[in-house]
Amino acid sequence: MANYLVTGFTGQDVTASLDAHMHAAMVGAGSYVTALGSQLAASIVDANTIRLADGALFFQGLFACIPTGQTADVALESGSQGQNRLDLIGFQYTKDVTTGQEQGTFVALKGTPVAGTPEAPTYTAGDCLSGAVSAFMALYLVRLTGITVESVTRHGQWQSLTPVSQATQTTASLTKQLTQAQAAISSLQTGLSQANQTSAALASQLTQVQQQYAGLVLVPGDTIYVRNVFCAGGVTGGGKNLYFFLPLSRTPVGVTTVTLTNPDTANVTARKVSGGDIADGKTVGTMGTVTCDIRPNGVAVSIRSETVYDVVNNTPAVVEADKFNLAFA
Repeated sequence: MANYLVTGFTGQDVTASLDAHMHAAMVGAGSYVTALGSQLAASIVDANTIRLADGALFFQGLFACIPTGQTADVALESGSQGQNRLDLIGFQYTKDVTTGQEQGTFVALKGTPVAGTPEAPTYTAGDCLSGAVSAFMALYLVRLTGITVESVTRHGQWQSLTPVSQATQTTASLTKQLTQAQAAISSLQTGLSQANQTSAALASQLTQVQQQYAGLVLVPGDTIYVRNVFCAGGVTGGGKNLYFFLPLSRTPVGVTTVTLTNPDTANVTARKVSGGDIADGKTVGTMGTVTCDIRPNGVAVSIRSETVYDVVNNTPAVVEADKFNLAFA
């Protein structure tokens, strides 16, 4: 029966390949630089040397490190005058198929010199977990202009690896922040609910006020029907103009014009203060041309006749207005 136990006494050797598989299972099978030491930081020493500081990496489950306080120098071939070049610095894994011996070194892959824009050299990443005998993890791009090393920049293949302890602290901090955020959201929801309740109450009160207000004012678009209202008036305009003031129980707001819409059915009875009729239940349309003017607390009505009323000019009168349909605009 086959044995697949690795971390136990089985009488069998634990191989580097099994270690690599364990690392890949725990860390990931990609390319990672850890937070240890100086994290393999690269610096330019001279035109032919790039120096890597201490740090550690995981590459397809393989683990390699430059011990704390130590460095690793990577040699570059000299640049060429008038030429541009882009080199790659990385970790090279190799395995001797005869002896099984494995080795990992930091090397530079030389790019092709060109007069224009250079491109990084191609490389084979390999798959160590599947038994590849050669694999390469790109770390840095080195740009040479002529014989000068212009810059060293990080390659996009690898990721920074956060230690478990730091990740745990970060997780705890994020959990705390999440709890605080949830509490804040809950508080906001409570406040919003209260605000909604207050808003609903205010809306109800506003509706009541609007209803009350509507019963107190006349606004454009309103109409009223007047029955048997007695008004003060008189005759002016050389005896041809019967006027009277029709009081309103509601205050006009925003109203600029008022119109009598039913002159053929509205009627007027007018009597002189001194006695005697001026008009006895006559319809407005038969009496003359009616004009209505809005006032702050009523409507000034004028009925101008083509002929003289049977009274002298400036005769005061009491007027009864009935069946007046007034439209406000």
